[in-house]
Amino acid sequence: MNNYSFLQIGFFVGDEDFKENTKADVYPQVAARKLEGRYVDGLMKNAVDLTVLSFFPASNFPGNKKIWFPFAKNIMQGVSNYSYPFVNIIGLKHVSRFFSCVSFLIKWHLHRDHKRKIIIIYSAHSPFLLAALLFKVFLRTPLYVIVPDLPRHMNFGKKKSALWHFLKKLDASFIDRLIACTSGVSVVSKNMVVENENWLKLPYVVIEGMIDAASAPIARVQLQQKVFMYTGGLNAEYGVQEILSAFEILLAERTDIELWLCGSGELVSEIERLAEKYPQIRYFGYVTQGEIEQLMTQVFCLLNCRNPDDAFVKYSFPSKLLEYLSSGIPVLTTKLPGVPAEYDEVLNYLDGGAAGTIADGIRNTLLCDESQLQDKARRGRALVLNKKNSQTQVLKFLNLIFSKDNKYV
Repeated sequence: MNNYSFLQIGFFVGDEDFKENTKADVYPQVAARKLEGRYVDGLMKNAVDLTVLSFFPASNFPGNKKIWFPFAKNIMQGVSNYSYPFVNIIGLKHVSRFFSCVSFLIKWHLHRDHKRKIIIIYSAHSPFLLAALLFKVFLRTPLYVIVPDLPRHMNFGKKKSALWHFLKKLDASFIDRLIACTSGVSVVSKNMVVENENWLKLPYVVIEGMIDAASAPIARVQLQQKVFMYTGGLNAEYGVQEILSAFEILLAERTDIELWLCGSGELVSEIERLAEKYPQIRYFGYVTQGEIEQLMTQVFCLLNCRNPDDAFVKYSFPSKLLEYLSSGIPVLTTKLPGVPAEYDEVLNYLDGGAAGTIADGIRNTLLCDESQLQDKARRGRALVLNKKNSQTQVLKFLNLIFSKDNKYV
Protein backbone atom coordinates (compact mmCIF):
# COMPACT_ATOMS: atom_id res chain seq x y z
CA MET A 1 0.00 0.00 0.00
CA ASN A 2 3.06 2.25 0.04
CA ASN A 3 2.36 3.29 -3.55
CA TYR A 4 -0.95 4.93 -2.66
CA SER A 5 -1.87 8.24 -1.05
CA PHE A 6 -5.41 8.46 0.36
CA LEU A 7 -7.48 11.54 1.17
CA GLN A 8 -10.64 11.11 3.23
CA ILE A 9 -13.07 14.03 3.03
CA GLY A 10 -15.80 14.27 5.64
CA PHE A 11 -16.71 15.65 9.04
CA PHE A 12 -14.11 14.12 11.34
CA VAL A 13 -12.74 17.27 12.98
CA GLY A 14 -10.37 17.12 15.95
CA ASP A 15 -11.71 15.95 19.32
CA GLU A 16 -11.46 19.35 21.02
CA ASP A 17 -13.03 21.11 18.04
CA PHE A 18 -15.93 18.64 18.04
CA LYS A 19 -16.45 18.82 21.80
CA GLU A 20 -16.42 22.62 21.88
CA ASN A 21 -18.69 23.26 18.89
CA THR A 22 -21.12 20.45 19.73
CA LYS A 23 -22.15 22.21 22.95
CA ALA A 24 -24.13 24.78 20.96
CA ASP A 25 -25.57 22.39 18.37
CA VAL A 26 -29.18 21.20 18.56
CA TYR A 27 -28.41 17.94 16.70
CA PRO A 28 -24.93 16.70 17.68
CA GLN A 29 -23.67 14.08 15.20
CA VAL A 30 -22.20 11.66 17.73
CA ALA A 31 -23.15 8.33 16.11
CA ALA A 32 -22.02 9.50 12.65
CA ARG A 33 -18.71 10.68 14.10
CA LYS A 34 -18.09 7.26 15.65
CA LEU A 35 -18.48 5.44 12.34
CA GLU A 36 -16.41 7.97 10.40
CA GLY A 37 -13.70 7.84 13.05
CA ARG A 38 -13.59 4.07 12.80
CA TYR A 39 -13.05 4.28 9.05
CA VAL A 40 -10.10 6.58 9.78
CA ASP A 41 -8.87 4.16 12.45
CA GLY A 42 -9.26 1.20 10.08
CA LEU A 43 -7.31 2.93 7.32
CA MET A 44 -4.53 3.74 9.77
CA LYS A 45 -4.43 0.16 11.09
CA ASN A 46 -4.15 -1.08 7.51
CA ALA A 47 -1.07 1.16 7.16
CA VAL A 48 -2.24 3.42 4.35
CA ASP A 49 -0.75 6.86 3.70
CA LEU A 50 -3.71 8.96 4.84
CA THR A 51 -4.65 12.64 4.97
CA VAL A 52 -7.99 13.82 6.37
CA LEU A 53 -9.95 16.89 5.22
CA SER A 54 -12.82 17.69 7.55
CA PHE A 55 -15.62 20.19 8.10
CA PHE A 56 -17.47 20.51 11.39
CA PRO A 57 -20.91 18.80 11.08
CA ALA A 58 -22.87 21.88 12.11
CA SER A 59 -26.63 22.25 12.05
CA ASN A 60 -27.63 25.21 9.89
CA PHE A 61 -27.67 28.52 11.76
CA PRO A 62 -29.43 29.10 14.15
CA GLY A 63 -29.42 25.37 15.04
CA ASN A 64 -25.75 26.02 15.70
CA LYS A 65 -25.12 29.64 16.72
CA LYS A 66 -21.67 29.72 15.16
CA ILE A 67 -21.65 31.20 11.65
CA TRP A 68 -17.98 31.11 10.68
CA PHE A 69 -15.91 27.95 11.13
CA PRO A 70 -12.22 28.76 10.61
CA PHE A 71 -9.21 26.72 9.51
CA ALA A 72 -7.62 24.31 11.99
CA LYS A 73 -5.07 21.52 11.84
CA ASN A 74 -4.68 18.49 14.09
CA ILE A 75 -2.32 15.52 14.10
CA MET A 76 -3.85 12.14 14.98
CA GLN A 77 -1.28 9.38 15.47
CA GLY A 78 0.84 10.83 12.69
CA VAL A 79 -2.11 11.57 10.36
CA SER A 80 -2.72 15.20 9.34
CA ASN A 81 -6.34 16.31 9.80
CA TYR A 82 -7.16 19.65 8.17
CA SER A 83 -10.40 21.41 9.15
CA TYR A 84 -11.21 23.82 6.33
CA PRO A 85 -13.36 26.96 6.69
CA PHE A 86 -17.00 27.43 5.72
CA VAL A 87 -19.96 29.74 6.37
CA ASN A 88 -22.74 28.10 8.39
CA ILE A 89 -25.71 29.75 6.68
CA ILE A 90 -28.02 27.67 4.51
CA GLY A 91 -27.01 28.01 0.86
CA LEU A 92 -23.67 29.63 1.67
CA LYS A 93 -22.67 26.51 3.60
CA HIS A 94 -22.71 24.32 0.48
CA VAL A 95 -20.97 26.93 -1.67
CA SER A 96 -18.21 27.66 0.85
CA ARG A 97 -17.61 23.97 1.52
CA PHE A 98 -17.36 23.31 -2.22
CA PHE A 99 -14.70 25.99 -2.77
CA SER A 100 -12.78 24.95 0.35
CA CYS A 101 -12.77 21.37 -0.96
CA VAL A 102 -11.54 22.43 -4.39
CA SER A 103 -8.81 24.57 -2.81
CA PHE A 104 -7.51 21.70 -0.69
CA LEU A 105 -7.75 19.16 -3.53
CA ILE A 106 -5.59 21.39 -5.74
CA LYS A 107 -2.92 21.61 -3.03
CA TRP A 108 -3.09 17.86 -2.36
CA HIS A 109 -2.69 16.99 -6.04
CA LEU A 110 0.20 19.44 -6.44
CA HIS A 111 2.11 17.66 -3.67
CA ARG A 112 4.34 15.41 -5.76
CA ASP A 113 4.98 12.28 -3.73
CA HIS A 114 4.92 9.99 -6.80
CA LYS A 115 2.06 7.99 -5.31
CA ARG A 116 -1.26 6.93 -6.79
CA LYS A 117 -3.86 9.29 -5.31
CA ILE A 118 -7.27 8.03 -4.19
CA ILE A 119 -10.13 10.09 -2.73
CA ILE A 120 -12.61 8.72 -0.20
CA ILE A 121 -15.68 10.73 0.79
CA TYR A 122 -17.51 9.95 4.01
CA SER A 123 -21.26 10.60 3.69
CA ALA A 124 -23.20 11.65 0.61
CA HIS A 125 -22.69 15.42 0.80
CA SER A 126 -23.07 17.24 -2.52
CA PRO A 127 -20.27 19.86 -2.10
CA PHE A 128 -17.73 17.10 -1.40
CA LEU A 129 -18.96 14.93 -4.26
CA LEU A 130 -19.04 17.73 -6.82
CA ALA A 131 -15.57 18.99 -5.90
CA ALA A 132 -13.99 15.52 -5.96
CA LEU A 133 -15.68 14.56 -9.23
CA LEU A 134 -13.92 17.46 -10.95
CA PHE A 135 -10.61 15.77 -10.16
CA LYS A 136 -11.91 12.35 -11.14
CA VAL A 137 -12.97 13.70 -14.54
CA PHE A 138 -9.95 15.91 -15.31
CA LEU A 139 -7.13 14.14 -13.45
CA ARG A 140 -8.61 10.62 -13.39
CA THR A 141 -8.30 10.37 -9.61
CA PRO A 142 -10.33 7.39 -8.34
CA LEU A 143 -13.17 8.45 -6.06
CA TYR A 144 -14.96 6.17 -3.59
CA VAL A 145 -17.87 7.08 -1.33
CA ILE A 146 -18.90 5.74 2.08
CA VAL A 147 -22.71 5.93 2.26
CA PRO A 148 -23.94 5.37 5.84
CA ASP A 149 -27.42 6.78 5.11
CA LEU A 150 -29.46 7.72 2.07
CA PRO A 151 -30.09 11.50 2.08
CA ARG A 152 -33.80 11.08 1.34
CA HIS A 153 -34.20 9.12 4.59
CA MET A 154 -32.23 11.48 6.84
CA ASN A 155 -33.16 14.44 9.10
CA PHE A 156 -35.58 12.63 11.40
CA GLY A 157 -37.22 14.63 14.12
CA LYS A 158 -36.67 17.96 12.42
CA LYS A 159 -39.78 19.99 11.67
CA LYS A 160 -39.10 21.81 8.42
CA SER A 161 -41.07 23.84 5.91
CA ALA A 162 -42.48 22.47 2.66
CA LEU A 163 -39.86 24.51 0.78
CA TRP A 164 -37.06 22.94 2.82
CA HIS A 165 -38.34 19.43 2.06
CA PHE A 166 -38.62 20.29 -1.65
CA LEU A 167 -35.03 21.56 -1.75
CA LYS A 168 -33.86 18.52 0.23
CA LYS A 169 -35.54 16.24 -2.30
CA LEU A 170 -33.76 18.03 -5.15
CA ASP A 171 -30.43 17.74 -3.32
CA ALA A 172 -31.00 14.01 -2.70
CA SER A 173 -31.71 13.45 -6.40
CA PHE A 174 -28.58 15.44 -7.33
CA ILE A 175 -26.47 13.42 -4.87
CA ASP A 176 -27.88 10.18 -6.28
CA ARG A 177 -26.65 11.09 -9.76
CA LEU A 178 -23.28 12.33 -8.52
CA ILE A 179 -22.60 9.05 -6.69
CA ALA A 180 -23.45 7.16 -9.89
CA CYS A 181 -20.40 8.86 -11.46
CA THR A 182 -17.93 7.72 -8.78
CA SER A 183 -15.58 4.72 -8.79
CA GLY A 184 -17.44 2.69 -6.17
CA VAL A 185 -19.25 2.78 -2.84
CA SER A 186 -19.25 1.28 0.63
CA VAL A 187 -22.85 0.91 1.83
CA VAL A 188 -24.46 -0.32 5.05
CA SER A 189 -27.14 -2.31 3.21
CA LYS A 190 -27.13 -4.13 -0.12
CA ASN A 191 -30.59 -2.69 -0.80
CA MET A 192 -29.03 0.75 -1.23
CA VAL A 193 -27.42 -0.43 -4.46
CA VAL A 194 -29.60 -3.20 -5.88
CA GLU A 195 -32.78 -1.10 -5.67
CA ASN A 196 -31.24 2.00 -7.24
CA GLU A 197 -30.99 1.81 -11.02
CA ASN A 198 -28.45 4.66 -11.06
CA TRP A 199 -26.02 2.67 -8.89
CA LEU A 200 -26.47 -0.83 -10.31
CA LYS A 201 -23.22 -0.73 -12.29
CA LEU A 202 -21.15 0.64 -9.41
CA PRO A 203 -18.59 -1.61 -7.70
CA TYR A 204 -19.69 -1.84 -4.07
CA VAL A 205 -19.03 -3.52 -0.74
CA VAL A 206 -21.45 -3.89 2.17
CA ILE A 207 -19.98 -2.75 5.50
CA GLU A 208 -22.83 -2.38 7.97
CA GLY A 209 -20.64 -0.83 10.64
CA MET A 210 -17.64 -1.47 12.85
CA ILE A 211 -16.50 -1.27 16.44
CA ASP A 212 -13.37 -0.51 18.40
CA ALA A 213 -11.69 -3.88 19.00
CA ALA A 214 -10.20 -2.52 22.23
CA SER A 215 -13.61 -1.93 23.84
CA ALA A 216 -13.91 -3.73 27.17
CA PRO A 217 -16.93 -5.76 28.27
CA ILE A 218 -19.25 -4.08 30.75
CA ALA A 219 -18.68 -5.36 34.30
CA ARG A 220 -22.28 -5.68 35.44
CA VAL A 221 -23.77 -5.79 38.93
CA GLN A 222 -26.90 -7.75 39.81
CA LEU A 223 -29.89 -5.57 40.70
CA GLN A 224 -33.26 -6.60 42.05
CA GLN A 225 -34.89 -4.35 39.46
CA LYS A 226 -34.56 -5.42 35.81
CA VAL A 227 -33.31 -2.37 33.93
CA PHE A 228 -33.99 -2.00 30.19
CA MET A 229 -32.03 0.74 28.45
CA TYR A 230 -32.20 2.71 25.20
CA THR A 231 -29.47 5.09 24.03
CA GLY A 232 -29.45 7.32 20.96
CA GLY A 233 -31.81 9.60 19.06
CA LEU A 234 -35.01 10.16 21.03
CA ASN A 235 -37.28 10.44 17.99
CA ALA A 236 -40.49 8.64 17.06
CA GLU A 237 -38.91 7.27 13.87
CA TYR A 238 -36.51 5.20 15.99
CA GLY A 239 -39.34 3.49 17.88
CA VAL A 240 -38.87 5.46 21.09
CA GLN A 241 -42.55 6.45 21.36
CA GLU A 242 -43.52 2.78 21.13
CA ILE A 243 -40.99 1.89 23.84
CA LEU A 244 -42.54 4.52 26.12
CA SER A 245 -46.05 3.24 25.40
CA ALA A 246 -44.93 -0.35 26.03
CA PHE A 247 -43.62 0.60 29.46
CA GLU A 248 -46.84 2.40 30.32
CA ILE A 249 -48.59 -0.92 29.64
CA LEU A 250 -46.07 -2.90 31.69
CA LEU A 251 -45.92 -0.50 34.64
CA ALA A 252 -49.68 -0.79 35.02
CA GLU A 253 -49.15 -4.46 35.94
CA ARG A 254 -45.72 -4.62 37.61
CA THR A 255 -43.12 -2.41 39.30
CA ASP A 256 -40.00 -4.62 39.17
CA ILE A 257 -38.71 -3.21 35.86
CA GLU A 258 -37.19 0.11 34.86
CA LEU A 259 -36.61 1.98 31.61
CA TRP A 260 -33.50 4.14 31.32
CA LEU A 261 -33.02 6.50 28.38
CA CYS A 262 -30.03 8.55 27.22
CA GLY A 263 -29.82 10.93 24.28
CA SER A 264 -31.60 13.89 22.73
CA GLY A 265 -34.42 14.46 20.27
CA GLU A 266 -38.01 15.54 19.78
CA LEU A 267 -39.42 13.22 22.47
CA VAL A 268 -37.42 14.63 25.39
CA SER A 269 -40.37 16.59 26.82
CA GLU A 270 -42.62 13.51 26.64
CA ILE A 271 -39.94 11.39 28.32
CA GLU A 272 -39.54 13.97 31.09
CA ARG A 273 -43.32 14.00 31.60
CA LEU A 274 -43.43 10.21 31.96
CA ALA A 275 -40.37 10.22 34.23
CA GLU A 276 -42.29 12.49 36.62
CA LYS A 277 -45.29 10.16 36.50
CA TYR A 278 -43.39 6.86 36.80
CA PRO A 279 -40.34 6.53 39.09
CA GLN A 280 -39.36 3.46 37.05
CA ILE A 281 -38.72 5.62 33.94
CA ARG A 282 -35.45 7.55 34.19
CA TYR A 283 -34.01 10.04 31.72
CA PHE A 284 -30.29 10.81 32.01
CA GLY A 285 -30.06 13.40 29.25
CA TYR A 286 -27.34 13.71 26.64
CA VAL A 287 -24.36 11.97 28.22
CA THR A 288 -20.86 10.88 27.21
CA GLN A 289 -19.93 7.37 26.11
CA GLY A 290 -18.08 6.89 29.39
CA GLU A 291 -21.20 7.81 31.36
CA ILE A 292 -23.29 5.42 29.24
CA GLU A 293 -20.87 2.58 29.95
CA GLN A 294 -21.06 3.34 33.67
CA LEU A 295 -24.86 3.17 33.55
CA MET A 296 -24.68 -0.09 31.60
CA THR A 297 -23.11 -1.83 34.60
CA GLN A 298 -26.63 -1.95 36.07
CA VAL A 299 -28.54 -2.82 32.88
CA PHE A 300 -30.30 -6.15 32.29
CA CYS A 301 -31.15 -5.67 28.60
CA LEU A 302 -30.59 -3.12 25.80
CA LEU A 303 -33.43 -2.06 23.49
CA ASN A 304 -33.63 -1.20 19.79
CA CYS A 305 -37.22 -0.96 18.54
CA ARG A 306 -37.23 0.61 15.09
CA ASN A 307 -40.38 -0.30 13.19
CA PRO A 308 -39.42 -2.93 10.58
CA ASP A 309 -42.23 -1.66 8.33
CA ASP A 310 -40.75 1.85 7.99
CA ALA A 311 -39.30 2.48 4.53
CA PHE A 312 -35.91 3.75 5.70
CA VAL A 313 -34.91 0.66 7.75
CA LYS A 314 -34.46 -1.36 4.56
CA TYR A 315 -31.55 0.92 3.67
CA SER A 316 -29.97 1.27 7.09
CA PHE A 317 -28.16 -0.58 9.84
CA PRO A 318 -28.58 0.75 13.40
CA SER A 319 -25.03 1.48 14.54
CA LYS A 320 -26.19 1.08 18.13
CA LEU A 321 -26.58 -2.68 17.53
CA LEU A 322 -22.81 -3.06 17.22
CA GLU A 323 -22.26 -0.85 20.27
CA TYR A 324 -24.83 -2.88 22.21
CA LEU A 325 -23.34 -6.22 21.18
CA SER A 326 -19.80 -5.15 22.05
CA SER A 327 -20.95 -4.49 25.64
CA GLY A 328 -21.74 -8.16 26.28
CA ILE A 329 -25.27 -7.26 27.48
CA PRO A 330 -28.37 -9.02 26.04
CA VAL A 331 -30.02 -7.10 23.19
CA LEU A 332 -33.76 -7.09 22.47
CA THR A 333 -34.55 -5.69 19.02
CA THR A 334 -36.98 -5.72 16.16
CA LYS A 335 -35.88 -7.82 13.18
CA LEU A 336 -34.88 -5.31 10.53
CA PRO A 337 -34.41 -6.03 6.81
CA GLY A 338 -31.07 -4.20 6.74
CA VAL A 339 -29.49 -6.45 9.39
CA PRO A 340 -27.59 -9.46 7.92
CA ALA A 341 -28.61 -13.01 8.88
CA GLU A 342 -25.31 -13.65 10.70
CA TYR A 343 -26.66 -11.60 13.62
CA ASP A 344 -29.71 -13.82 14.11
CA GLU A 345 -27.90 -16.14 16.53
CA VAL A 346 -26.83 -13.35 18.88
CA LEU A 347 -29.87 -11.04 18.97
CA ASN A 348 -33.18 -11.52 20.80
CA TYR A 349 -35.98 -10.58 18.43
CA LEU A 350 -39.33 -8.89 18.99
CA ASP A 351 -42.24 -9.92 16.77
CA GLY A 352 -42.83 -6.33 15.66
CA GLY A 353 -42.51 -2.67 16.57
CA ALA A 354 -45.95 -1.93 18.06
CA ALA A 355 -46.17 -1.01 21.75
CA GLY A 356 -48.15 -4.13 22.67
CA THR A 357 -45.69 -6.36 20.82
CA ILE A 358 -42.73 -4.72 22.57
CA ALA A 359 -44.45 -5.22 25.93
CA ASP A 360 -44.97 -8.93 25.09
CA GLY A 361 -41.32 -9.24 24.08
CA ILE A 362 -40.15 -7.73 27.37
CA ARG A 363 -42.41 -10.09 29.32
CA ASN A 364 -40.99 -13.07 27.43
CA THR A 365 -37.42 -11.88 27.98
CA LEU A 366 -38.02 -11.65 31.72
CA LEU A 367 -39.17 -15.29 31.67
CA CYS A 368 -36.07 -16.50 29.79
CA ASP A 369 -33.27 -18.44 31.41
CA GLU A 370 -30.79 -15.68 32.25
CA SER A 371 -27.78 -17.92 31.62
CA GLN A 372 -28.99 -18.48 28.04
CA LEU A 373 -29.41 -14.74 27.55
CA GLN A 374 -25.87 -14.17 28.82
CA ASP A 375 -24.46 -16.92 26.60
CA LYS A 376 -26.02 -15.30 23.53
CA ALA A 377 -24.66 -11.90 24.64
CA ARG A 378 -21.13 -13.33 25.00
CA ARG A 379 -21.32 -14.83 21.51
CA GLY A 380 -22.54 -11.50 20.17
CA ARG A 381 -19.58 -9.70 21.69
CA ALA A 382 -17.17 -12.26 20.21
CA LEU A 383 -18.78 -11.86 16.77
CA VAL A 384 -18.36 -8.09 16.61
CA LEU A 385 -14.88 -8.06 18.17
CA ASN A 386 -13.51 -10.68 15.79
CA LYS A 387 -15.34 -9.88 12.57
CA LYS A 388 -16.61 -6.30 12.84
CA ASN A 389 -13.56 -4.45 14.14
CA SER A 390 -12.32 -1.44 12.17
CA GLN A 391 -9.21 -3.09 10.72
CA THR A 392 -11.12 -6.11 9.36
CA GLN A 393 -14.06 -4.11 8.00
CA VAL A 394 -11.97 -1.40 6.31
CA LEU A 395 -9.79 -4.07 4.69
CA LYS A 396 -12.92 -5.15 2.76
CA PHE A 397 -13.21 -1.60 1.45
CA LEU A 398 -9.53 -1.48 0.50
CA ASN A 399 -9.87 -4.80 -1.32
CA LEU A 400 -12.66 -3.27 -3.41
CA ILE A 401 -10.49 -0.24 -4.20
CA PHE A 402 -7.35 -2.20 -5.10
CA SER A 403 -9.27 -4.75 -7.18
CA LYS A 404 -10.46 -1.89 -9.40
CA ASP A 405 -7.20 0.02 -9.55
CA ASN A 406 -5.89 -1.84 -12.61
CA LYS A 407 -8.38 0.09 -14.70
CA TYR A 408 -9.97 3.50 -14.58
CA VAL A 409 -13.50 3.30 -13.13
